[in-house]
Formats: sequence, C-alpha cells, structure tokens
Amino acid sequence: MLNLLDAYYYINLISIYSLLVCLFLLWMNRNKIRNFSDIAFCVICVISSIVWDDVENVIWERVFLLGALLAPFSVWLFAKAIFNPSTITLKWKVLYVGLSLFIYLTIYTPPNPTFASIMNTGATLLYLFFAAMVIKEIYQYNNKSEKRYRSKITMILAMSCVFILAIVSDYFRGTSIWLATVVVERLSILAVSTYFIISNFILNEEIIPKTGISPTNDTTLVDRIMDKMTVEKLYLKEKLTIGELAEELDTPEYKVRQAINGDLGFKNFYDLVNSYRIKEASALLQNYSQAELSVLEIAYKTGFNSIAPFNRAFKVFMGTTPTEYRKIQIADRVELAMS
Repeated sequence: MLNLLDAYYYINLISIYSLLVCLFLLWMNRNKIRNFSDIAFCVICVISSIVWDDVENVIWERVFLLGALLAPFSVWLFAKAIFNPSTITLKWKVLYVGLSLFIYLTIYTPPNPTFASIMNTGATLLYLFFAAMVIKEIYQYNNKSEKRYRSKITMILAMSCVFILAIVSDYFRGTSIWLATVVVERLSILAVSTYFIISNFILNEEIIPKTGISPTNDTTLVDRIMDKMTVEKLYLKEKLTIGELAEELDTPEYKVRQAINGDLGFKNFYDLVNSYRIKEASALLQNYSQAELSVLEIAYKTGFNSIAPFNRAFKVFMGTTPTEYRKIQIADRVELAMS
C-alpha cells in the first residue's frame, strides 16, 4: 500500500516533470511571448523551491535555496507580465535579489542563532508581502471584462495559494503533520502547472501575453478607432475597457485589440487610451487659465479614477510627474515674460 512518504516522492517527481514541460514549452515559444524571461524565471524559482529541501549535495542545496528565496518575487513578476505586460524596472529586481542574497548569506553564515531566526522570519514576511503584491496587481487590473480575465485570476490566485501553503508547511517542519502539508503543497503546484500547460498550449487561452501581433490592414477600422479617440474623446470615460470600445465600434474585441497592437503599434489598449489622456492632461497643466485645477482634479477630468495610475502613466509618457511638469511650465512662462 502506498504510504504518505511514497506519495510525497511520486508527487514531487511528477510536479518537477510538469514544471520542466512548462519551461520547455515556454522556451519553444519564447519569440512569441512578451516578458518571456520573467515568466521563465518564475518557473525556475518554483522548481528550486521544490527540490532544494531534498538535495543531498551541499553546494546544490544552497543554489536551489537561493532560487526558493526568489520565488515569491518571481510570482509577482509573473503577475505583472500577465496583468500589465511591461518589464519591471531594473532597480526593483536588483533590490529584491540583493535582499534575498542578504537573507540567504545570513541563514548560512549567521553571526548568532537569534539573528538567523529573525532572517528566517524575514523570508516568511517576504512571501506574504509578495502574495499581497500579487493580489494588488489583480485588484488594479482595469480590463475585468476581458474574456481571459477569469483564467488569469485562477492562475495567479492558485500560485499565491501555493506559496501560502509553503509557509504553512515550513511552520510545521519537524512535526508529525509536516509531510501531509508538503504533499498538499506539491499537489497544488502540480495542479497549477498542469492548468498552465493546458490553458496556454492546448486550449490557446493565451493567459500569458503574446508579442509580434500581425496588423489587420483594415484602414477603415483603424480610422474608426482614431475617430473614437480624437473626435468623440472616448478616452475621457472613466474605467473605459476594450470591450466597451469594441461595442462602440460594433466589432469583435479581438479585432480591435489586433488593430491597436498591430496597426497602431501600441503595447496594449491602455497605452492607447493613456496616450490621449496624458496629452489632454499636459495641455491642462500648461494652460494658465486652468491653474486653479489641482493635479487630482485634472486626473479625474482626463479619465483616471485615482491619482496613482495618473502619476505613473504621466511619468511613462512625459518623463516627469504632473506636479513637476506644471512647475517647469510655470517657470518657463515666467522666464519668457521677464526676457
């Protein structure tokens, strides 16, 4: 009869094979996947988190432990790649890798046991912090009408649950129920990796963002999209989604997306919308007659529903914050008046 230890061994093995298949399929499609490196990095870190505890070689154990410490950050990268397909800034990556290395070195060369215990707690808190960051990405995602939204949510929440289970299993380490918690964790990983393979490479649900979208060459559709933006100023509508734009155009959503990406050259729908919103906002910020409007009021006036996404989008397009931009414009006007 199969006991719990045998079950752990076989489930562990199957989980690793499943993740290796994920990695192989990602590699084979690397030229079609946006942010391939971030997604592949996540899979590698999850593999590391599985194998590090069972590796007998001390050197390899330390290598895999580092991957395990980077796993929560890698899941956040994965979530960013799915919900906001843009590369995370290098400073975030350097900061977290540096922090993980610090914890890693402290665990293996502790100045005293108490400090090492604090660092272990720090690693757990990092897991929880990035689980919260993942949920934040889901909450901030605007296009909840998108067809693949449920699939994306299922994928990311399941991955977050895996890391919560990892924390729980580590808490019970050394007790009689530890093995049972680890088996549940490994089964969860197997379920997530299987779902990832089926949804992306068999059902073609495209949870992971693709790149290299071909143009529609439909100039009529492109002109209609531009009219909706430039003439009707649809971008001023708060929480506008690509589904709503498709309804306005009476055109399937996938064709509108293809036209935005392939014909107009925007990274995604929100890049298109934000390009018009920021252009409108910059005009208001440099307009002396609108000086009584606060930055928040301008954000609302141009279609944003809060100040944070407005500031982020403005900095992406203009290279500075709205407040700094307004100050520069005022200073230029004063200098011009005095000359």
